[in-house]
Amino acid sequence: MSCMICGREPTIKSHLIPKTLAREVQVGKAHAYARNSDDFDHTQSGIYERNILCKDCDNELGKWENIAAKAFRQIREESKVGSLGEYTLKGVTGDEILRFIAGLLWKYSVASKENGRIDLGPYQDLMEGLAFSLQQIPSSIDALVCRLRRHEGDDDVFAYRAPSPDRQEGVNGYRVLVGGMFIFVKTDKQTPKGGALERSAIRGKSDLPYVLLRAQDFEEYRLSAELAHEGRLSDFLDRQDGQ
Repeated sequence: MSCMICGREPTIKSHLIPKTLAREVQVGKAHAYARNSDDFDHTQSGIYERNILCKDCDNELGKWENIAAKAFRQIREESKVGSLGEYTLKGVTGDEILRFIAGLLWKYSVASKENGRIDLGPYQDLMEGLAFSLQQIPSSIDALVCRLRRHEGDDDVFAYRAPSPDRQEGVNGYRVLVGGMFIFVKTDKQTPKGGALERSAIRGKSDLPYVLLRAQDFEEYRLSAELAHEGRLSDFLDRQDGQ
């Protein structure tokens, strides 16, 4: 198959959730992931597509993915204690994280249905340009990054979740759980109606804004906790792996 970006062959195994982030929820040989709003499962090698990217183009996304992985680990470390609220991570720009998110959304827009394909509509080409061609980020694209902390001292990752359509604070977009962060991505020309998205949006910021929130207030945590029966998805994965 030919690469969907440059047309070269061959394509490689391209992970939809970056492998460096998927490993953070690995227990034994399995990863915790969600295909949709109520379907959590485990996988032995992470979710990937074989026919979308060549090695060089996959590496282009890898630059943003590595920046995001490092940033999210720093956020988890910095926010494992302290009050809930709004913070800033220095040394990482909001636009770098937006380009990571654009690449993630683009991959899911060309993924197979069984792997959670999403419909980006007119934003698919834009996400491709943001991730691969350094196109200017328009005002219609922005994001809110939230660290979901389960308890004081928590710097762990309990699951990840594929992007799904969502609407927050009067604007349309997508929600995704990755690297211990709940991220709402705005794909809408409308202006948010106040709230955290307006105050802590990341586009154009020289340092990365994020919001520290209780994981228990989000369905991503509640669903995974129900699956594990005791609040730890790793227990469920241990049983599935025969550990």
